[in-house]
Amino acid sequence: MSRTYKNLSFEENGAVAKVTLTRPDILNAMDDVTHDEFVDVIERMRRPGDIRCLVMASTGTAFLRRRRRRGGSSADRGPRPPRFPPGIWRAG
Repeated sequence: MSRTYKNLSFEENGAVAKVTLTRPDILNAMDDVTHDEFVDVIERMRRPGDIRCLVMASTGTAFLRRRRRRGGSSADRGPRPPRFPPGIWRAG
């Protein structure tokens, strides 16, 4: 089943899957939408199938920027991004 994402692209090619961050205008900063989409990709990877490898890429000049609050100083990093659910990295 194919799904369209707002901030990511996801491709499968045999045993290799590729997820690309597609928000170069904000240096691919992790926001709630991107986080939820990435969790969805990981959940797809956990399902039985042929995928054995995940390649991560990004568009633009930065791979990933930590999320910050609007209007804050450079010292204000804002709240920590939500953590992935326990056990998400375990093979199942």
